[in-house]
Amino acid sequence: MKVRTIQAFRTLFLIAAVLILGMATTGLAAPTGSELEEQLQKEESRLAELQGQVTLHRKKLNEAKVKEKGVLSKLQEFNEKVALTGQRINVMQIKQKRVEIRIAELTKEIAYTEGQLGELKEALAARLNAIYRYGGVAELNLFFSSSTINEAIVSSYLLTRIADQDREIYGKYMDRIRRLDQSRRDLGLQTKRLVEQKQELEGERSAHRKAVDESSRYLEKVKREKQLHASAVQELQRAQRELENKVRSLLEQKRRMAQKTPGRKTPSYRGGALPWPTSGTVNSEYGMRVHPQFNTKLKHTGIDIAAPIGTPVISVAPGEVLFAGWLRGYGQVIIIDHGGNLTTVYAHLSRMDVREGQDVSQGQVIGGVGSTGVSTGSHLHFEVRVGGDARNPRDYLRSR
Repeated sequence: MKVRTIQAFRTLFLIAAVLILGMATTGLAAPTGSELEEQLQKEESRLAELQGQVTLHRKKLNEAKVKEKGVLSKLQEFNEKVALTGQRINVMQIKQKRVEIRIAELTKEIAYTEGQLGELKEALAARLNAIYRYGGVAELNLFFSSSTINEAIVSSYLLTRIADQDREIYGKYMDRIRRLDQSRRDLGLQTKRLVEQKQELEGERSAHRKAVDESSRYLEKVKREKQLHASAVQELQRAQRELENKVRSLLEQKRRMAQKTPGRKTPSYRGGALPWPTSGTVNSEYGMRVHPQFNTKLKHTGIDIAAPIGTPVISVAPGEVLFAGWLRGYGQVIIIDHGGNLTTVYAHLSRMDVREGQDVSQGQVIGGVGSTGVSTGSHLHFEVRVGGDARNPRDYLRSR
């Protein structure tokens, strides 16, 4: 009986040791979603930048005391609403995805912790059963059955380890219970948050659809009513002149700044064919054309490249961003100075990934194709200007 008791006790000790070592080397999967966090920060930054541009534009209008807004200004208001709600939707969709990932992680964690609790319960049950059956006699028998000093030392060490393991198993058991309770509470909070986010997202989508519908209805009204139609055509002509004046003004400001800081390096275009700013098909060439929205002959100062919304737009050459914001009739616009009197214009963008004063390299993504401003469908309006004067972009772009 004595021998069987000692063997049973040693067997229990080995089982407990294996369980504990197993627990120590087993862990939860590494957290995921770092790329999602990076994407969320990027989209939140875009939203903040867009909100700042819209606020600045409206502030300038108020400072100028513009009481009667023209057709293009009204269309731009709708554009701004569409762009803002669209960007909010982008941010909220990523947040929702983040919560869904967290819910999946918590669900997996709960299942894993419940499995650990089951193993620990079995270990505790076995230990309690041994204590119930053998009491403290087994420990004494293990020690006093030693025939040598070394064996007694080993037995003493084993007894100490058994006591430590008992405490460790119990501590792990209570820790898993606390972890399980916390995970279940977190899961409840995340589930509630997901429901709220879905409701908020649907509200933003409704606002976005409303802004798009309002813009479309107003544009149809402009086409129908002669007075509004004539006003829109005149404003389009003024918008073209404003863009030209904007480029000239920005170049002049840069020249004045260069005189104040002569050591600053600036890009200098030295000729050569340029890459295309985006992929797609040219659906409107440079020169006189019938405007697709207002059916009136107007000079087209660039080319239109049709492409899906969000298609990357690149800078065709190294340069400095002179302007990144909203312009009447053109929506979101980026103007880049490449030196050598050459500037390029990228209009109707859905997003802008660069800021004024930023240096860009050839091929760098600066934004996405869109349909902001007075636009027929998703496309990039691309211009090449020399000293402020519009030139045919095909004379500068690589042949396809």
